[in-house]
Amino acid sequence: MKTNRTSAPHRLPAGTFIVLTVIISISLISVSGFADPSARPVARVNGVTIYQSDLSLAIEASTARNLSSHSVNRIKPDHGSRPVDEKKVLEKLVNIELLYQESLKHRFHGLTAESDELYNTEARRAGGEDKLASALRCNDMSPEQFRKSIFRNLSIKHLLNEKVFKRIDVTEEEVRNYYDHNTEKFREPGTIRLKQIFIKAPPDPENPKWQQARDRAIEIYNQAIEGEDFVHLVRKHSEDPVSATAEGDLEPIQKDTSNGMMDTVIFTMKPGTITKPIPTRQGFQIFKIIEISQPSIKKFEDVEKRITALLRRKQAREMTYQLISDLREKANIEIIDDSTQDPAPDTRENPSEMGNP
Repeated sequence: MKTNRTSAPHRLPAGTFIVLTVIISISLISVSGFADPSARPVARVNGVTIYQSDLSLAIEASTARNLSSHSVNRIKPDHGSRPVDEKKVLEKLVNIELLYQESLKHRFHGLTAESDELYNTEARRAGGEDKLASALRCNDMSPEQFRKSIFRNLSIKHLLNEKVFKRIDVTEEEVRNYYDHNTEKFREPGTIRLKQIFIKAPPDPENPKWQQARDRAIEIYNQAIEGEDFVHLVRKHSEDPVSATAEGDLEPIQKDTSNGMMDTVIFTMKPGTITKPIPTRQGFQIFKIIEISQPSIKKFEDVEKRITALLRRKQAREMTYQLISDLREKANIEIIDDSTQDPAPDTRENPSEMGNP
């Protein structure tokens, strides 16, 4: 795979490009073995060469995964974040290559048909093979290389299923023990439900309009404590269009997540009571306490599945780490740091001779 970028005759939208890049790098997919023969080797794993261009693409894929994650979670990317650690990415490529080599020894049945089916699915999602090919060119990858990547990923997936996931065993006793020793992790904070009347005011108390707003808020408060229907007062006076259209209802507030005054005033009151006008930089707030729920610990039955999933993931990580450690112990791994050396020939076996697509 050449590292030079060339303009593709057909480009998909940026979002589609990111998705396809993530597909290429999904889970434990490895991109090694697609390099230009003139590219610089950075590692060899049992005689199989990983090239600088493989490492570069893996770094790009890691960046794309981060962008996709930010997009899905509607989080703005942190432009000041640290760059991807090349050494860690290279270690992952070495580990992936070891897993792939081990997976080939098992010759899992039906992998070619399964990888063809997944390739066809991705082509349909892209809008056809031509559009998929155009998008892949943005990653300097051909459809055939993409097929091989899918095959590699599925082969490793089957290996991990056989060596790790089928062997995971989390007992009810372990789940219960985790719950008993981590109850604080399942604490539900106290919440309060409120209705609000909001009166706008300038931030400066010396401003006559601030004083006028305060006098108005006090008058409304007096009407409320004298028995005037609070919802009626909301509709008539509140200047917060959002809560006013919801009869003054606000989203439940958790204790210790609002400002200090709110916690001090509101959480010391009883349901049904009404606060005196509370000054803020935007104006005055009058609250009616609707309901208060006290902090509590979630029941075991409500979090049992969540704990089980957590312990399964932990066990899977430990078993995968052990599998990789065992493979590394027996492997011949060479990390090549000298950038001035001549590229060595790739001694990778021909995938087609191993039943690969």
